[in-house]
This record gives sequence, structure tokens and C-alpha cells, in this order.
Amino acid sequence: MLADFPFPEGMDTLRAQIVLLRQRRKAAVYIPHWSPQLPLLCEFPMEATPAGSVIYDPAKLTPAQIHAAVATGKLGAILGYGIDSKPDDGDRAVTLLDGDTEVVAVFSTAETEARVREALALFANPGDEIRTEAPAEVSRRRIRWWTHHIPT
Repeated sequence: MLADFPFPEGMDTLRAQIVLLRQRRKAAVYIPHWSPQLPLLCEFPMEATPAGSVIYDPAKLTPAQIHAAVATGKLGAILGYGIDSKPDDGDRAVTLLDGDTEVVAVFSTAETEARVREALALFANPGDEIRTEAPAEVSRRRIRWWTHHIPT
């Protein structure tokens, strides 16, 4: 299944999340190890963890809190997703979109969808859309982005 394979977020998505960091509306941005190494010009510190790198607002988080969240499977909580981690049985994605740009996509279940929607609403700007979609749609959108923006 397409959604079973992780596809990295595009630069537009990471830039949108960094804007939320600058606005102090998001505490951290996660960049998995398997993501391409892309230049992200950002004034915030980045903490390397066993799960990947976390760009964070030092007014909201410490490196110790980040490492504790990774070690205890609660990275989703510090990212503001409304759930501690990606559920193994996630059958849907709750996605915040700003026009065509994916701002955040969080894999969810029927039981966690309302919490995730509530959390993503805190990141939304007027006119943004929060929708539930199949995880494969998230993967397809990311593949389309990378097809047109392959780093050189």
C-alpha cells in the first residue's frame, strides 16, 4: 500500500511549519533521518535525536524534553499533534492545508481524529482547510511535490 511507505514532507511544508514556529504557535518541527538533507535557513536551534532532527523554540522546549519525548514515544505531543505518536493502526490522515500547501498531516484513527483536528485548528489561519483523507493521498501529494522539486 502506498501509504505504508514514508515520503518526506516537501520544503513548502517545512517552511510553513517554521513560520508557525516563528509565530510561537508551534513548539517544534520534526525532520526524520530519511528526509533529504535540505537547507532550512532558520534562527531556531536543531536537536539531533535517534528519530531524526527537531527544530525547536527554546522558549517552549529544552533538548532534554525533546530526547525524553523521543525515548518515550511522545514526539507527537511536543509537535502539537494532539496525540503522542503515529498510531500503528492509523487508517486516515488529518491534514491542514493552506491552499495547495500541506502544512501538517497527522495519521490518525477514528478514536483520535477529533483530538488531532482540535490540535491542528490551533495552527490554522483564516481560509485554511482541515480535512480527513486517506493516507495514500498524503503520500501522493508528497510524491508530486518531490517530482517537481528534486534537490540538486
